[in-house]
Amino acid sequence: FPEELEAVILSCKYIDDVYVFAERNELLGEIPVAKIVPRDGFVEKNFKEYLNNHLSKIKHPRKLYYVNKIDKTRTGKTIRYRKEN
Repeated sequence: FPEELEAVILSCKYIDDVYVFAERNELLGEIPVAKIVPRDGFVEKNFKEYLNNHLSKIKHPRKLYYVNKIDKTRTGKTIRYRKEN
């Protein structure tokens, strides 16, 4: 479901780009996390409210990493790494 989560996150006007992936978790095995490139005016509280209005709680990323850019291929597709951690 990373593509679904990415589509919802990208529909937020304060997000420029996103990459969703699984991260290891001792208790749950894996959890969804997201690297996001925020735009000017981004407020985390408002973003989390946006997610609450557009996704069920179980689909929310458990962690957010704020980055300046997401790695892309020459054709503009997100480079999806096999292992993030």
